[in-house]
Amino acid sequence: MWDSKWFGLSFNFKWPHEGFVFGFSYDFFDWEESIPWSSVAFRIAFLTIVADFGYGEDSKEIYNNRIDFNE
Repeated sequence: MWDSKWFGLSFNFKWPHEGFVFGFSYDFFDWEESIPWSSVAFRIAFLTIVADFGYGEDSKEIYNNRIDFNE
């Protein structure tokens, strides 16, 4: 079971004119067919920390090869 479980961690810093959180917030995004992993986002002030987790090699490959839609 542990062989197929994987984790991802990312950080995002936003400048004050792009967004700001007073206090903190968190969101949970469950697995979907187009995004086969779950995510937890924790926001405080200008920093967002996202922890992603999933199971299986197929979902890990999709996660690692995803497209940056901001480009």
